[in-house]
Amino acid sequence: MPLSNGNVLLFDNGNFRPQAEGGQYSRALELELDFDSMTATKIWEYRHKPSTFAVCSSVTHRLENGNTLLNFGFSAEEACCRPFYIVEADSNGEVVWEVEHRSPGKPTQYRVYPSDDIWGEARISDE
Repeated sequence: MPLSNGNVLLFDNGNFRPQAEGGQYSRALELELDFDSMTATKIWEYRHKPSTFAVCSSVTHRLENGNTLLNFGFSAEEACCRPFYIVEADSNGEVVWEVEHRSPGKPTQYRVYPSDDIWGEARISDE
């Protein structure tokens, strides 16, 4: 996903990551791309603790407040019982909030999207 600063935000599932680089784990990654030198520079990352490997069906979004929303989707582990993590992380890679979600009998938690409401609730002034 391109960001307003020109960087790219992506969910790196970690498929086929060599053991020498830590093996299979998933993370959110912000990269600055330099097309002149054909290089990518890591600007930011979030890696779940403990390390989680989500082989596919994951997503990340940069929120208006600068934080990042992530969903660690498809489980490469137990088909029915591994928790799915939905996380909001700040610019330092620290967890703001986290939900551990289980869907018995389901290996996939496909996507999450940022939203200001659940069923169209109206905001009430603090006045």
